[in-house]
Amino acid sequence: MVLSAMMVLHLLFFIEVVCFLAGCLFWRKQWPLQYKMLVLLMGLTVLVELAGRILGIRYHQNVWLYNLFLPLESASYICFFYLESAHPAMKWLYRCLLAAIVPALVITWLKQPHFFIFNQYGYIAGLFLLLVAAALIYLAEIPHLYLEIVNTIANIFLYGGVTGCFFTASQPAKFTTL
Repeated sequence: MVLSAMMVLHLLFFIEVVCFLAGCLFWRKQWPLQYKMLVLLMGLTVLVELAGRILGIRYHQNVWLYNLFLPLESASYICFFYLESAHPAMKWLYRCLLAAIVPALVITWLKQPHFFIFNQYGYIAGLFLLLVAAALIYLAEIPHLYLEIVNTIANIFLYGGVTGCFFTASQPAKFTTL
């Protein structure tokens, strides 16, 4: 069975809504800030996707919304990794990655200054910084593999799953006007 692009977009939106509702359902007061932040980010993602659909249908122009949201989304995930990290050197590297988002955005906006055209350069810069942040999590976990093998493998699958879901769900086809 071949899925059309619209069916894939509807399926991705459905998955995002289910993830947000599951996060709300399992919300706990004693959760660390970073886990609460992920649920709120998923809620914001659902709102942006819904607004993007409405703007795409009504005005045939929703790209500006994604140009605003994608840097925020990348920074939020890097901030999640920063809050999750325990090692001071890794925290410093995550702060550097967060600080690198601003110059990366400035450079990409100078390369493509049109606000109503999808900024592919900014999208790639945000994904690159997020990929580096995800790789740093693996580097931070390597020394603990021998001591806490079960817990560490679970964390690696968690981080890998979050990163994999983000990269899978944020394909460029998603940002075209409907």
